[in-house]
Amino acid sequence: MDIAFVSLTRERAHGEFKASATYTFSIVDGVAKTRAEVILTDGAYEVIEQRGKNPRQAAELALRSLTAGCNPFTTPIFLRVPYRDAKHFLAHGDFGRGVRANSKDNGSTVSCSLVGYS
Repeated sequence: MDIAFVSLTRERAHGEFKASATYTFSIVDGVAKTRAEVILTDGAYEVIEQRGKNPRQAAELALRSLTAGCNPFTTPIFLRVPYRDAKHFLAHGDFGRGVRANSKDNGSTVSCSLVGYS
């Protein structure tokens, strides 16, 4: 499976809301092709960038961790990475076991997200 960066959309901080960044990636496996979005929320983009790390690489690493346990060709992927998980990435260089997919009751949709750290 190949994952490639497609685009970046930034939203500036406004009032009480912190800035966010949405990375769009294409995922290709043979003839199957889909897209996924990784959203760095609550200032996660800034904290990663301020510490000299690459936010795009962090987003791609989170997506790669997720696709190991979630089939991106059967459901859309919208992965949110909040500030606290970005801080975990900075401290440990990965997202640990925090990335997982949660199936909803009807079995037809999957919500992919990072699990909060204590």
